[in-house]
Amino acid sequence: MTRRRVAVTGLGVVSTCGVGTDAFWDGLCGPAPEGDRLVPDFDPSLWFENPKEARRSDRCTQFALAAADMALEQAGELTGDPTRRGVFIGMRNGDTRRGPFSLMTRIWSSRVW
Repeated sequence: MTRRRVAVTGLGVVSTCGVGTDAFWDGLCGPAPEGDRLVPDFDPSLWFENPKEARRSDRCTQFALAAADMALEQAGELTGDPTRRGVFIGMRNGDTRRGPFSLMTRIWSSRVW
């Protein structure tokens, strides 16, 4: 097996520990939350063009789009070969009716490469 280099250029997190990398890290290092495990202070309207579009998206898609946008913002200007770029999305649950393809289509179409 040949070894390949990978450069992680940006991270985005929407989690019960916190929204954004700094809040997530603080949440991981702090005491375990009590009660329901909800995502605090998350406003999906920041990542959608209008409130109607945000309402039509399931919660998992809202989280994934927000995290992807945070990661792309943190990455900054991507100047490398566009055919050698990739996106990794890790999630626990999601909208299994639509599958990951619809989510990836939304992420790719929301950014101009």
